[in-house]
Amino acid sequence: MYVSIKEQIEKELCKLIGKKIKGFGRAALMLIANYGEIPNPSEAECKEKDISSKLYAIHAHSSWRLLKDDDIILAQSEMFNRVIDGCFKIYEYEDEEAQNNVPFIKISDELNAIFESEIIRVTKIEANELGDLKVFMEKGYCLEIFVDSIGNIESWRFFADGDTKHFVVFEDEEE
Repeated sequence: MYVSIKEQIEKELCKLIGKKIKGFGRAALMLIANYGEIPNPSEAECKEKDISSKLYAIHAHSSWRLLKDDDIILAQSEMFNRVIDGCFKIYEYEDEEAQNNVPFIKISDELNAIFESEIIRVTKIEANELGDLKVFMEKGYCLEIFVDSIGNIESWRFFADGDTKHFVVFEDEEE
């Protein structure tokens, strides 16, 4: 039985519904979005409330943006642009100081402080046949990831911390 890409994504990522956004980070130019439960719920609390204490991550290699109430508040370009004398400049990858002086760091630190102090949960997952993803969260937040290449080049992946099986959009079948 054929299962569409949209259905596969929504089925796999429905695990995020009800999970708390833990924060955003990066590894080079890859977005890392972490989701999970309230810090360290007790085992009894997990059983009582049927809470999975797993942490989940989305790693995005393709284009992405984070919205709040339909305004872009963080996007992929903030990872490689920096402000010099009031103007955006693209940093050189070899320049470690420049890599640590990009808008992404300041903005994500501010957002992560909010996500640490407030409980903001995932409410809905949407995908399409191209492999694009929308993760809707409370208080008007939405992470959008766009497949931005042709062929079977990895755009993003989803996995639970500690699991060796990752859900990858799109994975080269020859690997």
